[in-house]
Amino acid sequence: MAWFRSFCTAAVVPLLYGMEVGATSNVLKTFQGMREHGINSWEADLTGMKLSAVACGALLGAISGTLTAIQIADRLGRKKELITAALFLVIGGVLSSLANSFNLFFLGRALFGVGEGIGMHAALLYTGEIVPARWRGFCGGSIEVVWVVGMFLINLLGMMTNNSWRESYFSLVVVSTPFLAACFILPESPRWIMLNRGSEGLAEAAFTFRKLGSPEQESIDVCNQILDGLQKDEEEGALNIKNEGGSRKALIVGIVLVLFQQLTGQPTILYHMGEIFYRAGVGEGGPVVVTAVKTIATVIAVSQVENFGRRPLLLTGTSIMGISLLFLSVAYSIQPPFLQHFVILLFTTYVIGYQTGFGPVTWLLLSELFPLKERARTTSICTLTNFCANWVVLFGFDFVRVWFGDSLQYAMYSVLALLGLVFVYLRVPETKGLTLEDIDQRIFAM
Repeated sequence: MAWFRSFCTAAVVPLLYGMEVGATSNVLKTFQGMREHGINSWEADLTGMKLSAVACGALLGAISGTLTAIQIADRLGRKKELITAALFLVIGGVLSSLANSFNLFFLGRALFGVGEGIGMHAALLYTGEIVPARWRGFCGGSIEVVWVVGMFLINLLGMMTNNSWRESYFSLVVVSTPFLAACFILPESPRWIMLNRGSEGLAEAAFTFRKLGSPEQESIDVCNQILDGLQKDEEEGALNIKNEGGSRKALIVGIVLVLFQQLTGQPTILYHMGEIFYRAGVGEGGPVVVTAVKTIATVIAVSQVENFGRRPLLLTGTSIMGISLLFLSVAYSIQPPFLQHFVILLFTTYVIGYQTGFGPVTWLLLSELFPLKERARTTSICTLTNFCANWVVLFGFDFVRVWFGDSLQYAMYSVLALLGLVFVYLRVPETKGLTLEDIDQRIFAM
């Protein structure tokens, strides 16, 4: 399956994203430990806003990268967009691992984040456009799997080797450098070729589909279907109310999904996992256990998404999240003597719920929902919303915890999970088994 090799190359972006999240969680804990032990260094001097900047540096860069992707995506193409992202990832990783001051460290984090923003946007588009419909559920959901695997590997490496924070960030360079080389041999997305060249690109697009493993007649049929859709859009006009309404519905679903994905507390748990477990009296193994469960739950969910469909997994996962968060709120309120064991159990069930629904299925739907002519712009907006909401939750974590306490914080997340459940039930469509063109014509064109 030639298309699978291309998909695996694009999937290195979420792998690096997960590794960066895991590394940052470890680094925050390391810097805090250096300060507590009175070590004289610039890392130990970081407190308050600067520590928050360490946590949020890559996110701020990712927001900038996504804004850039809105402007360049359709002009560059998916392949060149991935190459651009890889360059930022390599440069950002090198600067972060070699930094000898806070300013240089923050610059490296921000540049790595720019690569994450551009790369996640490109990976979503590329995955949705090259993977056959029958495999799109598995591969789209696998974006979350490799993201979790990246985080798990970094946490496991840190526990087994007690590596320094520089080694954690240098591991990003070790992965991103061959990724940059691999991007140069990727085939371009055949759907992007059709979008930019129309009928003149039909032969090249059909050849690319065949190169990716599609039978000759199927390649020609898909290209003709794409061309018919593009010509229909031209005939009906760019401002056609029906098309506008369909794009708007898809965009609203995408934006609200990524908002609930982030506002239900996931960034807090990912970036502050080490600190949360430390305060609950849990040892070094806590984060490793949770990320291991996270990986297993994601693999199971992704393997079943084409059997059960997108909606059932979202509804089930969000329900588990809401119940777990509610019990977490109660646990922190009454402070039982077995709190540390209860915290591990509830964080684990929360993670299982997230990885069943919002984790993999949101990324999958973002690669499916949008019409070809609008896909780059709308995917950019949803990815930007994801990073912005991630930043808000992460940056506000210490404020909410200090002013309202752990119990109320998790109660708020539980209410948001309930609202997310209602939204999924009322507004999110089922896309199982449909081609991208079918989704455009049958669901949001109504």
